[in-house]
Amino acid sequence: MIKKKNNLFLLKIFYFLYILSLNFHQISIFQLDNKIFFKLADVFFIILFISFLYNLKNLSNIKIDKFDILVSVFSLISIIQFLFFKNSISIVGLIASIYLFSIYFIYKILLLNNFLRIIKNYIIISGLAASVLGILGWIMIQFNINSPFILVYDYPFKIGNAGRATALFET
Repeated sequence: MIKKKNNLFLLKIFYFLYILSLNFHQISIFQLDNKIFFKLADVFFIILFISFLYNLKNLSNIKIDKFDILVSVFSLISIIQFLFFKNSISIVGLIASIYLFSIYFIYKILLLNNFLRIIKNYIIISGLAASVLGILGWIMIQFNINSPFILVYDYPFKIGNAGRATALFET
């Protein structure tokens, strides 16, 4: 029983790091193509995915229904496209569809295993972190300090220096 809790503890930690890393979406690890970047969140997702697969045996409630099959058709279509058109767009489409299906599947299994409260708390903590970074960016722009936390715009109506708080999200 202790091993099951420890394994799920690591899954919870990696899940928290993945949700938190979504706040830092402007941070790129490396560039795959001229418009495609490997982000920090992608690294944490890979770690989360490996931890999730390792812990599948510890998650008691795993159900695959008709809707899951319907959602997986999107990935199947991308696989078929990749088989016929082997170019960079097909590769990116395949990776993106598998990535999206994996996110859906992980969320579904975690929600079926009573992770709703944990997921809500992680999203709240992540939102608070993004809010603090956005507010920090707005305060910094009021003192004429440029930062990656804010986009400077010229607004017709403004109080102080104009800027749009972004934290580290891409908008």
